[in-house]
Amino acid sequence: MKNLKSTGSKSPSTSSKLFLKLNNGSRLFPGQTLDDTIIELLLHLEYVPYLHIPIKFNAAELLQEAQHLRSRYSPYLKKNDDWLTLGLRTPGGRPGRPLSQPKEIAARDTKFAKRCPRTRALLAKVVDWDNCSRIRFRVLKAKSKVACHRDGNDSYHHITVNISLNMPEGCDYLIDLSPAGRRTKKTKVIPFKNSGSIFLVNNSKFHRLENKSRIDRYHLTAFGRVKLHEQTLLKLARKQNQIRGIENLIKALKR
Repeated sequence: MKNLKSTGSKSPSTSSKLFLKLNNGSRLFPGQTLDDTIIELLLHLEYVPYLHIPIKFNAAELLQEAQHLRSRYSPYLKKNDDWLTLGLRTPGGRPGRPLSQPKEIAARDTKFAKRCPRTRALLAKVVDWDNCSRIRFRVLKAKSKVACHRDGNDSYHHITVNISLNMPEGCDYLIDLSPAGRRTKKTKVIPFKNSGSIFLVNNSKFHRLENKSRIDRYHLTAFGRVKLHEQTLLKLARKQNQIRGIENLIKALKR
């Protein structure tokens, strides 16, 4: 795997943590060489930890599938009954709350996957379903929140496909917070749409959710290989962030 210095780009030096992340790459592109395109894309997701994917879909249809199975959801965390989940594809095919595993367990479709054909049809355009380790519906109840946390650590990019099936007014997904959950000059609110939207989200950044509305918030997440070509994703990132090139991104990250 290439590191930043071996790409041929005359880029300024960056932190050891960022080098480690880049050298380990991302599960977005498992097994692929870390070339200039992927490096620049990952740097974009360091600079702005989300990327909008402009694929249109009927969110109301997917929301209906998610709501129809509501009685089968489980708390995502032991001590938080306000944050619920239902797995469609998980390690071992368990639909309930994820458990820490002593070893790697192969992902399988749960018994609920076949009951969500419209959800599967959309995801077939975005990810390689059979190579996803986790696909889940998630619900954040009205007037509730998820405390600040991050997924993964500084050693790799934990990037998830996150799809809003609704996003009530007053519900915010804040990302790039301090470890204590405070806003910083880098903090962003991911602009999910109530009418449905698809984002890549760099969840290795500290983030939290607040739903101040009176409506439950439904999202769909998938963790695995993205079908969109990395050149297509890079074009979207350059357009969204209005920055082009590895050197310019590293300069922006240092500000």
